[in-house]
Amino acid sequence: MATIAITNQPPHQHKMSAGYAERLKEYPNKGKCGLPENYDTSRSLSSKISTLAQLMNQSCYTVVLTGAGISTSAGIPDFRGPNGIWTREQQRLMKLKKKRKRVEDNDNNDDQSEQPQQNDNEQQQSSKGSSSSPSFVTAQPTLTHRALAHLITNNTPHPNHNNKNQYYLQHLITQNIDGLHGKTTSLPRNQLSILHGDIFTEKCSTCHKEYIR
Repeated sequence: MATIAITNQPPHQHKMSAGYAERLKEYPNKGKCGLPENYDTSRSLSSKISTLAQLMNQSCYTVVLTGAGISTSAGIPDFRGPNGIWTREQQRLMKLKKKRKRVEDNDNNDDQSEQPQQNDNEQQQSSKGSSSSPSFVTAQPTLTHRALAHLITNNTPHPNHNNKNQYYLQHLITQNIDGLHGKTTSLPRNQLSILHGDIFTEKCSTCHKEYIR
């Protein structure tokens, strides 16, 4: 299995998507958040693309697994990046802890007795993020989403396949719930596996037909 997500563009300074943080379950083991992103030089990127193309030419069956990084340039945050959901959550909690420390150190604060309940409410709201951020609805597939769909559906048969209807990419698996692969209309649904569900898709419990909202 190959894990592929290629972009030569830095992601936008994106806001947290509306409702996303609120839907996430509490997860204490978030790992290292806020690490800087590294970008390949043009020469290095070109070399890696050439190597990837060679591997795909030699492969008889290629599957791509995509994660949060493929959608950052569409304005949807990842989790641990500089503007990730968990990174911003940690930054907010750190500011809240500093604020609470200042209050606790202020012996002249008349409202000190009421502060614990207020701070508990602030911490709960802070950990869930802002509800005024943009939603997934306006996000559109990136060049990478469209390129992957093209590799599955393009009319240039793979040179090493006897089946002339067999193309360079056979299947796509995504961990994302943003629905951007589904918005790439040329991508056949039977060649896309969505591991964690899609917020725009509902399935009939009787006939199992999918409906896109």
